[in-house]
Parts: sequence; structure tokens; C-alpha cells
Amino acid sequence: MNRIRTAEEEQEYRRKQQHETRLLNETLKGRWDQVLPGLIPGLDLAVERGHQHHITCPFHGGVNDFRIFQDFADTGGAICSCGKWTDGWALLMHARRCTFFEAKKMLVEALGGRFDASNLPVRYVKAKDPDEVARKDAFNKKIVQQIWGDALPLTDDRSAPVRRWFYNRQLHEVRGPLNVLRCHPALEYFTERNVTHTGPAMVAMMTDINGRTCGLHRTWITNDGRKANVESVRRLTSSISTHPIEGSAVKFDTEPHPVLMIGEGIESSLAARAIAGYPTWSALNQNQMTKVEVPDYVQAVIVWADRDHNGVGQTAAAELVARLRKAGKKAVCV
Repeated sequence: MNRIRTAEEEQEYRRKQQHETRLLNETLKGRWDQVLPGLIPGLDLAVERGHQHHITCPFHGGVNDFRIFQDFADTGGAICSCGKWTDGWALLMHARRCTFFEAKKMLVEALGGRFDASNLPVRYVKAKDPDEVARKDAFNKKIVQQIWGDALPLTDDRSAPVRRWFYNRQLHEVRGPLNVLRCHPALEYFTERNVTHTGPAMVAMMTDINGRTCGLHRTWITNDGRKANVESVRRLTSSISTHPIEGSAVKFDTEPHPVLMIGEGIESSLAARAIAGYPTWSALNQNQMTKVEVPDYVQAVIVWADRDHNGVGQTAAAELVARLRKAGKKAVCV
């Protein structure tokens, strides 16, 4: 008969599991494309062809129906008409019909029984051509400026789709000003370099610790404030090499205040802002959550953790809290 763990033992067990998950996430970031193909039959073709190409779905067999996300190496995410998996954990659990802990065991075994990448082949990265980097930077900067310039303040009558989107997400009263959020009345959606949809979108500006624009987060919606019928409702623009997205956030409030709240998604962060009233930022996703850079004037940070089924959101929030405390700030996860 199995002995029931005491409260202290249970707490220690949970801490150990969270620590192991955090180590795995750190190890797998940038390496999901090396590990998952060996665990999910048929995924190797999707990785080989890249995010701009569709393949026959390894799950339901739909022709030209499945593709990986652009940041697959970092997140392990993919999409198909039969589902959307925002990270490698979700994709593996779906593919193998397993629990989170079973997926965790598979990943550790794929890493040679370790929580680091010492058993994986060394990946050699070719040095980038400075001229090519400059060309891409100029192109990406132009895209960001064009999208933001064509988008409208939320107070504009034509921004009704975003206001309806908030209302449908139970955000009935959103306190302004929200200068980092706009509504684009007709934003093009590309699939493999072809425009496959044009419609309203909520556009959010991401800025770094120095206030520089790092990129835009776009959410395609309908005129009545619902999710648009596109493959991936949410997308980030490509970042500029001199203004990396890592460490940035969507900053609803920028006036100096000793207390700052940081959430993950835009909508959940706005909900927290409405409840507590403190200045609030959105990190957008769990990977960004761990890297948000906080100004020196902030003394205490309240981190709102997403309650994901796989625990990734809670782990990311706990990692941010630990980093902030190490930097000498008061931090708590709720």
C-alpha cells in the first residue's frame, strides 16, 4: 500500500517537479526541433520543410494541413485544422495521448536521462551576413511602422471591433488611456507569403526597458469581436536585431510607480489591472514572461500566473519571481 505524503513532503515534491520542469524548459528552448521529431512520428518532415510549408497531418491525415510555428525551435508549437498546440508539451501530449508527467519522462529520456542538452549534438550556427541583417532590419522596421501607422486609437469609432472583443472577454470596462493598443481596420493575414484573409485586428506595441519599439503583437478578430477564422489568431512581427523582443512587454501603464503587475496574455493582464488597479504590463507568452526587464524605480512586482494544464504558465511566473527577488525586488506570484 502506498504511503500518503505529508503536507511538507507534498510541498517539497511540488517544488522538485517545478524545478525539473523549469530546467527542461530552459534546455528545450531553441532545441524543440532536435528533440520532438524523435518522439512524434511524421514530425521530421514538418521540421525539414519549415514553418512556411504545410504537410500531411501526422495525426488525422489531412493533406497539406499541418505546419509548425515560426518559433518552433523555441516553443515546439504547431497548428492544423484538427488542433492548435502552443508549445511542445501540448503537441507531445496530443501526439502520444499521454499526461504531462508521461511527456516529461519521454523528454528526459530523449535527453539521455538528463535535464540538460549535454547529450544532444552540438549545433553550429553560421555567422550572419551584416548586409543581410541590415536589409531584414529595414524591412521589418518598415512593416512595423506601416501597421502601427494604419492602426487607429481605441477611442476611434472605427475601433469598435476591439472594444467588442474586450466586452466578449468579460472586460466590460477597460480603463484608459491604452496608447499601446490600437485597432487595425483591415490587416492582411499571410499564409506561405499569400494573403488569405483581411480583417480587423487588435495591434499591441512591445517596448523594451528603454522605451524602444521591439515589435507588434497582432490578434485577428471579426467585426463583432470574435476570433477570426484564420490558422493562428495571434502573431508577432519579426523583431529588429538592435531591438530584440526578449525582455520587452506590452506596457499599458508607464508612469513610474513602486508597484508593477505583470501578466501573460493581454486580456488576462487587463483583467488583473481592472481588479487591482496597479500599473500593469503584458508579457504575451510564457517565454517572454521569464525575461521581462523591470525598471529600477519598481520596488515590488505582482506576477499573475496563467493556469495552464501543463503547468508551463505557473513555472514561467515562478521563474520571473525568483529572478526579481535575486535582483533585490519584492515579488510574489498570484
